[in-house]
Amino acid sequence: MERSGGGELFLCDRSEYQRLSHFEYVPLPGGDKAAVEPWRMAVAYLWHYFHDTEHLPKGLAERIGGQKIQMLATMMEKGVNTPYTSSAGRLFDAVSSLLGLCDVSTHQAEAPVRLEQLASDEHSARYPVLIKEGVISFRPLFEALLDDLSAGVAPGDISARFHNTMAFLLLDEAKRYLHQTGATRVVISGGCFQNKRLTEQLQRLFALEGIPLYVPGRIPCNDGGVAVGQLAVAAALRKKE
Repeated sequence: MERSGGGELFLCDRSEYQRLSHFEYVPLPGGDKAAVEPWRMAVAYLWHYFHDTEHLPKGLAERIGGQKIQMLATMMEKGVNTPYTSSAGRLFDAVSSLLGLCDVSTHQAEAPVRLEQLASDEHSARYPVLIKEGVISFRPLFEALLDDLSAGVAPGDISARFHNTMAFLLLDEAKRYLHQTGATRVVISGGCFQNKRLTEQLQRLFALEGIPLYVPGRIPCNDGGVAVGQLAVAAALRKKE
């Protein structure tokens, strides 16, 4: 099964690393096409967790059409052009589409940006997640989120609860691993941390706990900073020679 990363927590320095936990792998139907058509990830997450398309919100099913949704389900069932991913970005895409904000992106990161912009000022309510043997499952989150949709909860509140879930999840995981490993600092990086609401919430939460949190400043926090990290590791390994 082909897999791509993302949504991972590492214990690392400039010469070695250990993956501690990661978001659960889910289907990426159509490969890269799923990144520009967030509705694919909405269908993928619900199909992955519930093994049917009956859990799709009525609005999404009407917007996309039953034939296209069934075609995607068949692709995933047969494993045709369907690698798996643990990407945090694709999770944000799925939630954005479920809320009716963005089914097809017209520019990069449109779905998560719309999700961030919609979020209300609620900073405590959150959804449950399940963590087992280092794998973070969002099945409980989607169950609760769909219940909220059915109950008519405002999309802005659902978005806020989702963002809160991500922030508290990262805080709780960081606290757990700092205690287990003896590490003293946390660094966050990746495209999701271009999300101002999420990053500022994390900064507040970590400050309250007295945990140093480092956020990229002079270099991009997304893939634009990868080369800088590679150079830093190469320099550290060369020093060891």
